[in-house]
Amino acid sequence: MMTWLTILFLLFPGLGYYYDLYQIALTEHLFVRFEQQIAQQVRSLQDNPVEVDLSSPRIFPMPPTRKDAWSEIDLPVKSGLAVDLQSNQQLFSKNADQAMAIASITKLMTALVFLEHNPGWDVIYKVLPEDRREGGRIRLYTADQLTTKDLFYASLVGSENTAITGLVNLTGLSEQVFVEEMNQKAKSLRMFNTSFVDPTGLSPENQSTARDVFKLVRVAIQNDEIKKAVLTGTYRFQTKEGQEKIFESTDDLLGQMPGEIKILGGKTGYLEEGGYCFAAMFEQDGHQVITVVLGADDRWQRFTQTERLLNWVFQGYDWPEIK
Repeated sequence: MMTWLTILFLLFPGLGYYYDLYQIALTEHLFVRFEQQIAQQVRSLQDNPVEVDLSSPRIFPMPPTRKDAWSEIDLPVKSGLAVDLQSNQQLFSKNADQAMAIASITKLMTALVFLEHNPGWDVIYKVLPEDRREGGRIRLYTADQLTTKDLFYASLVGSENTAITGLVNLTGLSEQVFVEEMNQKAKSLRMFNTSFVDPTGLSPENQSTARDVFKLVRVAIQNDEIKKAVLTGTYRFQTKEGQEKIFESTDDLLGQMPGEIKILGGKTGYLEEGGYCFAAMFEQDGHQVITVVLGADDRWQRFTQTERLLNWVFQGYDWPEIK
């Protein structure tokens, strides 16, 4: 099939000569424009030089290597994961992409979104009747007056559900809008198998996977405010009416880690639909590892299996020296 340009060349053979001249001129014009653009960029760099520091070149961390003779570990939980934080290497995985209820681990996401709207740590909040949430031990009551900081620590240390709803109200957002922001935050963290419907974690429809929880913990524990809260074993304060409140951490591994393993922060969770859960960040000899245990049979098993997994990881791999 002939194109209109081919027909013109057949009817007027001399047009081919002028067409070639046109192509040459067009090419030279484009080349001149390209040279002009390069010259402009060079002048811009000369006027605004960029300093490049080559004294400390970036060194990518070497991942740990599995010892040949080290046997596998079987965790009696529904889902689990262990990841070396520096190299991002997966060290252990069991049903890590299976979605299930994560209960109060949800509160880590709630805390992240809240901190984007924090009205100030010293702002006084009066607990409202609609803040009341069942589930867990209730220590805050209608008309209690406390600071934003007290609400924040009650939420993360004692996993107090009423405190969580108070934090949401403090942002000025409706709960629906707040939860929408939680889901948006999850997407921004590439937690594509995660969905939230409430900020407390009381709903079994708050679903995630061990792999997505790892991503959440990685970001949350690196936040100084969240890290300080989840590393607090006991938090005491007085309401503005003078009533003392005491919140004990739900994390039984605080101050109880064996050997040289140090806990850097974590969060527990429990729902009948999802079992007992625990996700945390740990460190030994400068190597940081995040472990996730979902669906343990009882509150103690989530901690004992986390300890088993940590010991297996640190003893079953050869870890590169950190300089």
